[in-house]
Amino acid sequence: MKKTLVAITLGIFLLSLASAMYSGECDKIQFPNTDSVNLTVTGNSSNMEGLTWNKNGTEITYCFDLDFAPDEFTLTFYNYQSVSVDSGSSSSSGSSGSSSRISLNTLTQGYTKHLLNNQKIFFKLQENHEVQFLGFEGELAKIKIQSEPIYVYLGVGDTKLIELENETISIKLLSKDSRGIDLFIQKVELQPIDKHDNDVSNNTDSIDIIIEPKNEDSNIKYILIGLGTILAIFLIISIYSKKRDNDFS
Repeated sequence: MKKTLVAITLGIFLLSLASAMYSGECDKIQFPNTDSVNLTVTGNSSNMEGLTWNKNGTEITYCFDLDFAPDEFTLTFYNYQSVSVDSGSSSSSGSSGSSSRISLNTLTQGYTKHLLNNQKIFFKLQENHEVQFLGFEGELAKIKIQSEPIYVYLGVGDTKLIELENETISIKLLSKDSRGIDLFIQKVELQPIDKHDNDVSNNTDSIDIIIEPKNEDSNIKYILIGLGTILAIFLIISIYSKKRDNDFS
């Protein structure tokens, strides 16, 4: 009866470990017993090609080839007990150093990473993409973006907008040192340009024509001035005629 209880207890025991996954490297975990185990993989989007593992006593060693595709998944080794290894936001590493894989949500919020030479940031839209630091050319950092390779050169403070799968990816070089760069990457939404506003703002050939309304008061004023002038002339002539008649009489 005691052995049965122990077996049941071991059967429901779960040990969870959090570990970053590295391409080109191996890692080890301790399993609670020495019996043979099986492996199941959940949450993966790739075929897990390049994963190998073996068990020696209570120690399980699992390895990833250099070409192992970055992914997010959980490895579960089990018999009547189980040990799970969660990749979390998985990373890859080769001889050139570590790289990072980020989710679409992280990409949308914006992500900053210190990259050494040949290190990468992996992300996925509909397809897998990567941003890789290829070193310096003069004062500029050379960056490669692919699935289809695109090369950009950035100085400190420079930003480039890259179109991938009808999405716009902003890449900005925040800073650099002798070993690497601080790179900021984000998926951005561009505001559409209002064509009408653009046409109005760019119209520099317009001519303003001002038509003043006809002023009727001014016309009446000129008529009265003209009549007054005529009356004054007649009055002068009349006075002059009377004076002349008196002189003759």
